[in-house]
Amino acid sequence: WDRQKRELTLVRDRLGEKPLYYGWSGEVFLFGSELKALRAWPDFHARIDRNALTLLLRHGYIPAPYTIYQGFHKLPPGTFIQLTIDNRQFTQGSRPRPIPYWSTKEAVTRGLGHPFRMSDSEAVDALDELLRKTIAGQMVADVPLGAFLSGGIDSSTVVALMQTQSSRPAMADRLGH
Repeated sequence: WDRQKRELTLVRDRLGEKPLYYGWSGEVFLFGSELKALRAWPDFHARIDRNALTLLLRHGYIPAPYTIYQGFHKLPPGTFIQLTIDNRQFTQGSRPRPIPYWSTKEAVTRGLGHPFRMSDSEAVDALDELLRKTIAGQMVADVPLGAFLSGGIDSSTVVALMQTQSSRPAMADRLGH
């Protein structure tokens, strides 16, 4: 939410690992990463979308931008939408147009045009440097920081790198425990 612009930006990750649902329920714009979050709204009233049921039977899932509910949509991977309160073109019931910010096809094309030419040890060093810089940038805060651990290599690596860059203990909590 940008207070000055009075603009809401919803962004879905590049590969679509986490869904992002949105739509109007009466005069209220709802969004969430799960449909049950939308259904939790007291005035949520949506009908089943029969076309989405057809997609479910054909594909075994409902592809973006469709959802099981009429009037609600799933943001496609690598896209974002923006809603401005003062935007007179965006009215109740209308659907903002997703804007792509990343493309798998473009990433593959760039990768093929610039092939990886490092040795294994150079690649390890480059990855270590990138991870350290990224973690350092994310640790700039006025409040204590923490991390949720899934038990996987990625979250454990993040917490280990947090700890190497801080004199205070890194606070971590295992997900699901």
